Amino acid sequence: MKEKKITRDTVIKTLVHALKPLDYAHALYEGGAAAFNRLDEWSDVDLYLVVDDDKVGEAFLVAEKALKTLSSIKQKYEVKQLPWPGVSQAFYKLEGASEYLLIDFAVLKLSGPRNSLSQRFTVRLCSISTNLIELRWQRSTKIV
Repeated sequence: MKEKKITRDTVIKTLVHALKPLDYAHALYEGGAAAFNRLDEWSDVDLYLVVDDDKVGEAFLVAEKALKTLSSIKQKYEVKQLPWPGVSQAFYKLEGASEYLLIDFAVLKLSGPRNSLSQRFTVRLCSISTNLIELRWQRSTKIV
């Protein structure tokens, strides 16, 4: 049986599907090359999830469980201390994915500085609010 190829779109859709139902998840942003419309075969996946302050750890667990539905996690690197308050980050490499398809997943506390993400990055918003029926991309410059 042929295995399903792991692509950036598959990774993003899988995470959106897992995170969208969570009442404590408020927004999911994609940054990096995608935000600048400069994707190529070497681009990683840069995702930023905004959650209630007390749900950061739980959000990582849900994301990791979702990633494991695609493949086992070959490597994980947790960033121990970031210069931005209220931001936690981990990098994932999936078994069987392109060596360049790393997942840079950051979780931001809702109480964090409102525009801290938009001041540092150009982002694309993938809203996961309850009224959204399908994955939808919009240009965005701030967290709403």
